[in-house]
Amino acid sequence: MKQKTVRVGKIVGFFGLKGEAKVNVISDFADERFQVGKSLILKNEGNDIELVIRSVRYHKNQALIAFENYPDLTAVEKLPRNDLMVNVEGLDENEGVHSFEYQGCEVYDTLKQKRGIVLRWEAGSAHGLLRVKTEDREVLIPVVDAFILEKDVKHKRIVVNWMDGL
Repeated sequence: MKQKTVRVGKIVGFFGLKGEAKVNVISDFADERFQVGKSLILKNEGNDIELVIRSVRYHKNQALIAFENYPDLTAVEKLPRNDLMVNVEGLDENEGVHSFEYQGCEVYDTLKQKRGIVLRWEAGSAHGLLRVKTEDREVLIPVVDAFILEKDVKHKRIVVNWMDGL
């Protein structure tokens, strides 16, 4: 049975003689996700690769991650530039809402009028965004307290501060 995974980053390049992968992080919990000894799954055309983190540091808004069994740049460059995933079963329920949990939630305004359904969570430059399908179009709603007033992903319901122009 295939395990359910969630995307937490993407390898976008390689750095240094020590063989570090440049990773664009798309997790609000980077400090928990990217720790020495933790496992990540690298998507690779059906033959996923399990990677164990050997070291992590941050440079210019990216994580530089070295993996066990990839001792240098020559070895790590053979990895595909692709998505890094973690198993959903390994996620801590106390971390808050994970991006994948928003999908399928019904969106209501403060007057309890249904406005649409969340298609997916997307990474924005400053914060996450919810792509919501309304009756006539798709809109992006910032995942910040000014917009997201209530979130009950267990019951698939979100209340937003709906503003004209969304």
